[in-house]
Amino acid sequence: MSIEDVSFEKNGIAFSNYPYPPASVYPSGLVEHDSIREILVDQAPPEIRTNHGEVLFVSATLKRKLLKFAKKNRLAVVRRVDVWHFILEPFLDTTQDDSKAMSILEANGVNSAECLELREVLRDVMHAYNITSGLWDWTHLGLSCVLTALLKSESFQVCHQYALPPDEYEAFYHKAMEIAERGSLIA
Repeated sequence: MSIEDVSFEKNGIAFSNYPYPPASVYPSGLVEHDSIREILVDQAPPEIRTNHGEVLFVSATLKRKLLKFAKKNRLAVVRRVDVWHFILEPFLDTTQDDSKAMSILEANGVNSAECLELREVLRDVMHAYNITSGLWDWTHLGLSCVLTALLKSESFQVCHQYALPPDEYEAFYHKAMEIAERGSLIA
């Protein structure tokens, strides 16, 4: 399963083997042009945001094709604050200025109490995902990372003990999408 199995079709973007069970395109499906609100090619990984508030991921290796598809179909290409990046910043393999992250989160509808609660809930799984696994990412963790960490995945077997049962994973998925939607546009 991967975010690389994507094709750009005449009537939309087709996904195959999409990894996140609650997704509208899981395990395979098509997102039609008129269902796409915006494209974020500068996110890591690039994102397709639907009119229903869902974030779908495309491999960075497909960034050029995604941008070409967006331009050809006159889809909005925008930049947004990556709210999940700032929530997950303490789990990077580096020290960050948390006051800056909290300020950005507050400005994007995530108050400190909500952020701290999410960080507490995700502490062990994100440590396993980034540090115990040997990934040691020191630049970016985001929505796709937390969704992968909480899913029983062959890529991150070290996280299996933290995998959520299907109903809890689905609830987290939808809450995570809602939180991602809070990220404001960047001019």
